[in-house]
Order: sequence, then structure tokens, then C-alpha cells
Amino acid sequence: MNELQDEICDRLMGSKLSPHWVGGLFHVAALVLEPDFTPNVRSDGRPRQYARVVGWPLVFCEAVMGISAGLPTEDDRRTLAVSLFGTIPTQKVGKTLPPMPRKHARDAAIWAVPLAHECACSADCPLHTAMLAFLEADSAQQQWSSPFEAGFSCRSAPRKEHQTVSATSSASHHAVVAIRYLVKLLKNDSDSHSIPDALREAGKAITKSKGLAAGMQYCHNLAVHLEMIPARPSE
Repeated sequence: MNELQDEICDRLMGSKLSPHWVGGLFHVAALVLEPDFTPNVRSDGRPRQYARVVGWPLVFCEAVMGISAGLPTEDDRRTLAVSLFGTIPTQKVGKTLPPMPRKHARDAAIWAVPLAHECACSADCPLHTAMLAFLEADSAQQQWSSPFEAGFSCRSAPRKEHQTVSATSSASHHAVVAIRYLVKLLKNDSDSHSIPDALREAGKAITKSKGLAAGMQYCHNLAVHLEMIPARPSE
């Protein structure tokens, strides 16, 4: 951990942490990095603004905020924040956040969503089997159809893939919505929203089903997939 990371972690330990962008973990870090930092007046512009200040990919920041918003206590949010800023250095990127290589982000979503559904439901769920089949077909550049259009449904969250998620949604509900976003991404590779949406819902599914430690491990592994940090020797 470098001095800047240490300073951010100290500030996180002594600050209240909202589950939102404003007043949340990225806001606290931003004020260390840019003491005169002021959130964008437009709420839809804030994620990219916070991502630029910390120098992390936008898709990663959105996934982290999704997990943070779903944690039940402020202490849990603080534990997550200190873990992340203690292990992942911030980066100076200037006035514009550089784009994340799309292949890294796409591959991360393909890794994350099946993992999330297996955690929240099971590997022998019919929808899980169908998802692995369409991912294999997509990798082989073969034609495939959406498992939902083919009539497959999650055993733990039947027909919930189009229902809006909320703070009280089950882990399996988040997981099937993540699958829907993954299908949307693979059907239209230029879709700019499906990757962060899939990674966010996958993170929520894993954290709700397996707990805070699993959510923190998900964030670490996601950072490795996005080439933000190197993999540990055992990974």
C-alpha cells in the first residue's frame, strides 16, 4: 500500500459512508485525491466523474457501487471500501477517463454472470445449462438463441428476468437479470450499457448469496479480469 492509498483508507475509516455515489466510498476517496472535488449536478454524469478521479474503469466502479448499495450496514460498506482502496492503487488519468478495452470488459461479463448464477441458484438449473450452451456457441461463432426465448427459466427465480430489481430482491433475481443483460450484450456487441449492468447485477447476486467476503473477492477478481491489478500467484 502506498502513502496515498493509506491516506484514503484512513479517511474512509473516519467518514460516514452513504450507499450512494454522493457521500459514498468513491466520494470520500475523491476528496482525498482532489480536495476541491464537487459532484456533477447531473446524477447521470456522476459515475464517470468519480471513475475519472480515482482512475478506475467505469464498469468496475459501477459494479462496486452496486455491491455497496446492497450491503446492509455502513460497517460493511467501510470494510469493502478499505479492502478495495488498500489493494488497488488509484491512477491519474487527466481530465478524460480513457476507455476500457471492450474485450476485457466483455470477457469479464462472460466470466462473472455464470459464476453469479451458480452462486445464487445452482449449476444444475436448466437456465444455467442453457446459458453455458449459448456461451459455448457464441465462442465458436455459431448461431444461438436466447434461453429465455427458448422457454428456459431459473429454478430459483422463475420468470423474473424482466422484473425490476430492488434492494429487497433475492440473489437469484439479480442473477437472472444479469443473464438477461449478458444475452443483450452478446446479441448486440456495441451495446454500451449491458456490460456494467451485467457486472453490477452479478456482484449483487454473489454478495447477497455468499456474503461480504465473497463480494470483496468478486471485486478483486473483476479487477484482475479488467487488468487493473495482476493476478495473485495462486490464481
